[in-house]
Amino acid sequence: MSRLHIPVRESHLALSSLPGGSPGWLVVEVPPDPLKDEYDTLIFPWPPEGESRLILKIYRRIGILHWMRKHIVGFRARREFRTLGVLRAASIDCCEAMFWGIGHSPEHGRFEVLATREIPGAVTLEEIARSLAPRERAELVARLFEQLARMHRRGVYHGAPYLANVLVTLGEGSSRRFFILDLEKSICFSRDIRGSRMASFDLLNIVNSTRRYVGKIGVRAALAQYGLEAAEIQRVLDAVTAYRSSKFQRYRRRAEFLARGVLSRVLMRRG
Repeated sequence: MSRLHIPVRESHLALSSLPGGSPGWLVVEVPPDPLKDEYDTLIFPWPPEGESRLILKIYRRIGILHWMRKHIVGFRARREFRTLGVLRAASIDCCEAMFWGIGHSPEHGRFEVLATREIPGAVTLEEIARSLAPRERAELVARLFEQLARMHRRGVYHGAPYLANVLVTLGEGSSRRFFILDLEKSICFSRDIRGSRMASFDLLNIVNSTRRYVGKIGVRAALAQYGLEAAEIQRVLDAVTAYRSSKFQRYRRRAEFLARGVLSRVLMRRG
């Protein structure tokens, strides 16, 4: 196991209450069997045992140029930490962010980290979608579209509203709870963004993520749950059919939406 020294920038809990914690710092042992272990992303629970644990998501091996850029456009961990706070304040179903930080280690390079509270027994909606009865699957997808509408009304652009980025608890029907996560691409605006280019792109991605599970009829019902009229629903479906994804297009939209977000906050402060 490797050891990770995490300088914490913002926190909603007393770090000294955690194993390896002290004011402003947390020292953790990376387990040999993390939940996710990819070149640039590492996810694992902390502490290893116990009923109340955190899930640590480490974005690691960040190159120096990328690291410098993050000091201008903002760190993913900070963005997700603050967006989750905005959503929870608006009573929108999402994970609970506990702290974020940045640092450097010989093994993991430059890194940023976000800690959220663990949701025991939860799995992604993508993992269980095929095993659900069609009606329950359609109901969960409709609830997801409804939550996305509430996010947009609050001025939050998700950036990656896929079924893999939604956790669902055990249970049946309305007893199931779900939690939106992975908001590192999110942008907060000072106004309702429904009808904007940002909301349209979120809708395009969520339809692409869900239509294979609920079909065209289910997608239409979910878009109606979002709050669209029949003509608007057809425009979304036409856009999905015509859309051809590319890295250049995604980066261009990302840069545009970030700029719009900065302008939105500047205008809000001046107002």
